[in-house]
Amino acid sequence: MVSFERVGGTRGRHGRALRGVPGVVAAVFLLVLWQAGACASDLARRDGRLQLPEAGVGLADPALGSDFAPAALDGALAAWRSPDGASLALFSDCARGDAPLRWAANQLLLGLVDVEIATSREVEAGGEAGWLQDARATLEGRRVRIRSLTTRRGDCLLDLVLVDPGATPARADAFDGWWAGLTRVEP
Repeated sequence: MVSFERVGGTRGRHGRALRGVPGVVAAVFLLVLWQAGACASDLARRDGRLQLPEAGVGLADPALGSDFAPAALDGALAAWRSPDGASLALFSDCARGDAPLRWAANQLLLGLVDVEIATSREVEAGGEAGWLQDARATLEGRRVRIRSLTTRRGDCLLDLVLVDPGATPARADAFDGWWAGLTRVEP
């Protein structure tokens, strides 16, 4: 049986209400990810891998199934969306400073409703420290699974995020395989 850490409504880990811009920004970030359109992102492909020189990383194409298509998402370096509303995206953020990875990963959940965290742990991602998180939350009135990996490249944080309304184990496994193939590339 999976043990969930409960984060009630918009209250933080210590019971204080989370108010203001960070919670709104996080909710808007996930809402935009949820509603991403269907236009292609600019990606360099070398040796069968996606090269994202802006972020200094390389990744294999995500193996989430043929129903996922490239999508345009404001602020994302790369994004994909499926017809059932699942979204996968890679973001780079150089404005969150040197916050611990766990805190940065938790920022992705601020402002969401009925958040339950199933997994929150440190991992190695492409030779660097990373933070893996698996949560359930209510987004636009629907329960979704939000699986994310947050890692640091130089002064910037990278967030790989899967939002899955079906909470399918196969997609979670494919997401884990995707981030596990993260490598450093020269810009």
